[in-house]
Amino acid sequence: MSSSEEDEVLKVLRYLKEEGVIRRIGAVLEPRKLGFEPVLLAFSVGGDRLEEVGSRMAGYSQVTHCYQRDGSEYNLWVVAVERKGYLEGLIRELADLEGVRRALVLKCERPYKLATTFGREGVLGPTTVRTSKKVEGPPPLRLLRSLSDIPLVRRPFLEIAEGLGMSEGEVIARTEKLVNFGLVRRFGAVLDHAKVGFSENALVLWGTEEPNELGVTFAKLPWVSHCYLRKAYAIGPPSSGSFCGVYTMVHARSRRELKDRISRMREVAGAEPSVFYTLRCFKKGSFEPG
Repeated sequence: MSSSEEDEVLKVLRYLKEEGVIRRIGAVLEPRKLGFEPVLLAFSVGGDRLEEVGSRMAGYSQVTHCYQRDGSEYNLWVVAVERKGYLEGLIRELADLEGVRRALVLKCERPYKLATTFGREGVLGPTTVRTSKKVEGPPPLRLLRSLSDIPLVRRPFLEIAEGLGMSEGEVIARTEKLVNFGLVRRFGAVLDHAKVGFSENALVLWGTEEPNELGVTFAKLPWVSHCYLRKAYAIGPPSSGSFCGVYTMVHARSRRELKDRISRMREVAGAEPSVFYTLRCFKKGSFEPG
């Protein structure tokens, strides 16, 4: 690629980032490899307190995603990432916020798919890196933070290296090791799915006696970005029910298309799902080690 072609590519990338189509370009990290634990939480919050509680939860650095969803009494959904040993304390703190009536912890029992790259029909994936290599020694947090959003210049690793007091070659070599050891799940652009046309999405729960078979099947669908087997349990007072089964995130360009895709999945499952349409985003971010 010529220097003029490089400049043109960088110009386009900068424009897409300024417009918010690209949220960032860099490393997508694997929290568990770094001693952190991600968790999905669902909260029942009174309608008159939803704005306040949602904003407060979004203000936590450990909270990466916070959405309002309809479909049940649990109308506020949160993804949080915290160091192992501190997670239970964070969950309790969020559940005890004024305005929260009930809370559920949705523990991941088995992941079937985690993909965040969008194509014409939806999500291209999966993107999960599977590795059995054991990480030795403390993770290079300064380097990982620098890799989370690389500068859009011809030699981004050189600029990162200068900021860390390292050589360009050393940064590249260490980055390759981070990928090989699974600390970096993937390296690329993180998009705003709404701005690339997929403005509608829903979390869809499937109760089934054969969760593994259904999870593997749904993970192959291009419009499903996340597919997990989850086990739910209540925090605090007993809830009116629990949500156990296969959880899928389904994406589409319109509500009509979204309903059609869920209907096609319903035919495969042979059961009626619980559908939680996303109504509002309080926060959408990425995990960064503290």
